[in-house]
Amino acid sequence: MESDNRSVFERLDSQDQKLDSIINILSKQQSQINKQNIVVQQPNNDKQALATFIKKSKKEYLWFGPSSEFIKSKNLMIILSTIFLLVSLISTILTSIAFKMYSTFTLFENIWTIMSCFILGYSIHSKKRMTDIDLMEHSVYKYIQDADGTWRCTNKEKKKYKIFRIISYICVVANIILIWTSSSGGLAVFATLFEIAFAGLSIGLFFAEVNLSCMYGNIILFTGKGAEDKLITIVFDVISRKLATYEEFEAKFKQILI
Repeated sequence: MESDNRSVFERLDSQDQKLDSIINILSKQQSQINKQNIVVQQPNNDKQALATFIKKSKKEYLWFGPSSEFIKSKNLMIILSTIFLLVSLISTILTSIAFKMYSTFTLFENIWTIMSCFILGYSIHSKKRMTDIDLMEHSVYKYIQDADGTWRCTNKEKKKYKIFRIISYICVVANIILIWTSSSGGLAVFATLFEIAFAGLSIGLFFAEVNLSCMYGNIILFTGKGAEDKLITIVFDVISRKLATYEEFEAKFKQILI
């Protein structure tokens, strides 16, 4: 995922001049509007029409991979999140019994657990094709708008998630130390194991979230009305920095649309 806030035209590969098929579509639209006037559009006007189309279009992200892989990645997040919630609950009970009280460290672990519920909700809500606004509102990552008005990921975790996730790791270590100073035997062992499981699953969630989220940044779809009010979709390949019609993209990457 890129965090650059430049427009699509500023990002395009300077060596790529294959915009004719896209411009022709928009030229047809313009010719419909001005069909009573004999006007020959200049290349700059054509490119301006394309830039305007991109700014006014509906922006969507397409998860870069087959639907089967998307479902696996999404289900992994949901399963890990659910197990994490159960482990957190059991860990809270065992640690509190070992301490004979509810500790401040456990409180911070529980705050992170509550925040992970939002992550679970984001995972359940995720779809293979999402508008930029929808994705921005259901992500643990910070987004900014680029020059085209598209919300783009900065690759930076929102501070509240990052801070409480790190604090929870510290609290796990502190809780384990206190468990063995306040208790012993089987209870201390089980409480320690669940504290370790809590930390391990939290780390696993982090990497599973990265795996799910990073696949949204490669392809952006711009959809708007073309000639005769027909919907047109233009695809921006962020990695290769090229624009293409949806038909051209489909022919090249049909496997990720299935």
